[in-house]
Amino acid sequence: MNIERYLRLAFLVLPLLLVACSNVPGEAEVAELVRNRLLGEGDNAYLSVENFEKLNGYEKDANHYVVQVRYQLVFHKSLDEISAELEAQSGDSILDQMSAGLGLMALRIRYGDFKAGDRFPVEEDVTLIRTEKGWRILDE
Repeated sequence: MNIERYLRLAFLVLPLLLVACSNVPGEAEVAELVRNRLLGEGDNAYLSVENFEKLNGYEKDANHYVVQVRYQLVFHKSLDEISAELEAQSGDSILDQMSAGLGLMALRIRYGDFKAGDRFPVEEDVTLIRTEKGWRILDE
């Protein structure tokens, strides 16, 4: 009689334990984290992330999860258009001009002389860390 009670209890508790152990971020959560890292909070007038896919993932340890993702970066403006806008926004401040120039140089090195509508496929591994407020991308 006691064995039956323990077996019933085990069958009731086991699914709860399995659900608790499989608390991994879903595709929508990972997509939001990656978008926020690339675009910042809110809309970005220069580029967007499209065709996001979570390909695979594994737990590195109890607080770290590595996820392989694929997506496309889509530029809404050309490098020349972005350069003209940043130049107009920076005004007379030397620091603002230098900051804009470095950002443009990084874009050109990474993506070349891109045009509006150009798409760049990206496939990467992203390491997430579990925090009190949910998953966050670990800056490595």
